[in-house]
Amino acid sequence: MTVMIVDRGGHPIALARMDGMAYPFTEVSRRKALTGCSFNTPTHVLAQYFAQDPVLSQGVQATPEILILVGGFPIVVDEECIGGLGVAGGRGTQDQEIGVHALTILKA
Repeated sequence: MTVMIVDRGGHPIALARMDGMAYPFTEVSRRKALTGCSFNTPTHVLAQYFAQDPVLSQGVQATPEILILVGGFPIVVDEECIGGLGVAGGRGTQDQEIGVHALTILKA
């Protein structure tokens, strides 16, 4: 598993990566984090929304840094998105569960 935290501009702030994880998971976690932050919405919610409008989905996903896969979350403090958290390397539901848990830890 790979977990990354980015600031509002998508710049990496923190990375936790299990030994042996391939490089693409690092990039995927960054892009998921940026997407969650950019839309101020978890990517699993975005995936459901865009699934209903394939044309809009294609347009949005044509943006190079946007990646609408489960596992991206905004980090919100005092009702303001200050960054994003992305999880990659597992199945979508695993990425989502770890992301929810990580956000709980961050807010503690």
